[in-house]
Amino acid sequence: MQLGEITASPAFLREVIEAVPGAVYAKDCEGRILLGNAGFGEAVGWRNGDFLGKTDLELLADQQLAQAVMDNDRLIIAGGQRRQVEEQLRDEAGGTSYWLSTKAPFTDDSGKVAGLVGVSINITERKRLEEREKLLAMEVEHRNKNLLGLMQSVVRLTHATTTGELREAVAGRLEALGRAQRVLTRERRPHVELRDLLLEELAAYDVDASGRLRLEGPPVALKVAAAQPLTMAVHELATNAGK
Repeated sequence: MQLGEITASPAFLREVIEAVPGAVYAKDCEGRILLGNAGFGEAVGWRNGDFLGKTDLELLADQQLAQAVMDNDRLIIAGGQRRQVEEQLRDEAGGTSYWLSTKAPFTDDSGKVAGLVGVSINITERKRLEEREKLLAMEVEHRNKNLLGLMQSVVRLTHATTTGELREAVAGRLEALGRAQRVLTRERRPHVELRDLLLEELAAYDVDASGRLRLEGPPVALKVAAAQPLTMAVHELATNAGK
């Protein structure tokens, strides 16, 4: 068998599209499926095949999202050029997945557009990571704004008779804020344990080694918003007790 005969054989083409990661498919101008690999069947929820000749409206559980996919296809066929689009699917159980689709029109022997071919890659995990990073960035920005406001209040409300006393008092309070921030950053949870904050703040007084101080009581989970003000209060009490 010659090379041209091999590459033109249906079996060879089938092996090629099955080897491609993701969903591979071809549709006619009406949106009917002409071919699809196992990845396509899994994407549309028809793992056992039998999707040939059907449209996305017949295959997909969510009709609104199916119509959006078909609208994308019509625009690409009408435009006559390859395009890359992000598409969303939802299965019968309500689970949502995201797909990066590259689609291009194909022509028949006369040069007339007969439909499109496409490859879609599942990017659901990437979208979740992007959303998580966005939420983390918003949280960091929110905390920074709160921390800046708290630092401004520390400086404004600190009273001292000399510059040295002012510097010492402000530095001590800012260090307390820094210790609270370390606990919050280390925990990375929606709450922080009161014991962790107290140990961080009272470490300078040698809590564990000397036995001068003892922490007792049930576990207490603090919201992030309460951690820094409470740390400041403990710092002031500890400083005054130390003096």
